[in-house]
Amino acid sequence: MPGRRHKRKPAKAPKPVAAEAEIVAIGLQGDGTAIVADKTVHVPFAAPGDVAQLTVTGTRAQLTGLVKESAVRKAPVCRHFGHAREDGPNDQKMGDECGGCALQHLDTDYYNAWKQGLIRQALSREGLSHVEVLPLLSSSPRMRRRAGYSVRWIGGKAQIGFLAKGSHRLVPMEECHVLDPELFALRGDVARLCEPLFRLNPTAWFTCFVTLTDTGADVDLGGDVAEEDLDLAAREALTELARAMKLSRLTLNRVPLYVPGPVTVTFAGSPVPLPPKGFLQATKDGEETLQRVVLDGIGEAGHVADLFSGSGTFTFAMAKRANVHAVESVPEAIAAINTGRNQPGLRPITTQVRDLFRQPLMPDELKSFEAVVFDPPRAGAEAQAEQLAASAVPVVVGVSCSPKTFARDAAILTAGGYRLEAVQPVDQFIWSPHIEVAAVFRRR
Repeated sequence: MPGRRHKRKPAKAPKPVAAEAEIVAIGLQGDGTAIVADKTVHVPFAAPGDVAQLTVTGTRAQLTGLVKESAVRKAPVCRHFGHAREDGPNDQKMGDECGGCALQHLDTDYYNAWKQGLIRQALSREGLSHVEVLPLLSSSPRMRRRAGYSVRWIGGKAQIGFLAKGSHRLVPMEECHVLDPELFALRGDVARLCEPLFRLNPTAWFTCFVTLTDTGADVDLGGDVAEEDLDLAAREALTELARAMKLSRLTLNRVPLYVPGPVTVTFAGSPVPLPPKGFLQATKDGEETLQRVVLDGIGEAGHVADLFSGSGTFTFAMAKRANVHAVESVPEAIAAINTGRNQPGLRPITTQVRDLFRQPLMPDELKSFEAVVFDPPRAGAEAQAEQLAASAVPVVVGVSCSPKTFARDAAILTAGGYRLEAVQPVDQFIWSPHIEVAAVFRRR
């Protein structure tokens, strides 16, 4: 019949197939890769050189056993890590994995070289294969000062943990070798904070962001219950729990519920207010490493622009030796810098709220600066890099959490006449596929 619509049958899910294959590499997301029936499949928790027994579903595979272990494989340090065989290390069992770490099973030398390789690949794709990638500078275990816990109502109680890799299944945690012990010890209290909210909505999902600050733990309950949904009983319960936990602040989807006093973090000796869920480098030692790279890069420059400044991660370190103009799109972050900028020992700090993606600083605006620092979100700083490339700024220091977008921005700067000296990898997210980079560009 003309015009009649035929319903499409839903595509059938591929059937799992058992296979045996050698793991040939580690992919960009930290999974092993193997060739099965002329098709590349991705295998979490595998190591190059493993001969593995697999259950393959489409392009994904589950590691079910090892015929031969790789020479670069080592025992993971955490019981919750990775695929578990019955005879696996730390008495792991199937389903124990939390999904937070992807690479605990790799030898340290191989792991470091793999992370350097991520940067080399990104640079090579942009025609910068000649650039030196320096040895990895890594944070120590148990140094992470912020975390996002998942909380669900299961079995009549609030359960907290992390999600299994590629799944919404919650894994309660008994140990963690990444988080600061103080942060990890808070998980039970954070679960209790969610109980009044689950009484309002037992099917809610929460991701609770916890940050260690100068003044205590800062907790944001992010999820399916809004501040206007709270009744009096829930508000009183949350306030009492936050007071008993001695929290520095409690917010619900960033809306303040309990704030007994100022919430501060310290950048290069300067205490600065931290906005709710405000950006903070993952570890203190990683932050200090990046600050050293930035300070070495700007050298004796007396007037510096700090672009994508956040709440002042680099602003206050640079202001000990230079006048600094901080630019950021988030008004709360600029307000934090304004609160801290008049402390003793700092040179003048000026600020500007400005969206550098849509309105980058132009060459005429950049001509007064002897150095520029940029530290954009993962999307990179393409528009700003194009204007820097057209400017006469002598020195640019780039910091990035994405090798891919950093390499793209670096190619723009080098095409505009800058020389990229070397790239410094900084590993704040140990045992994960994430890596940060910092580098200095100088006008030829």
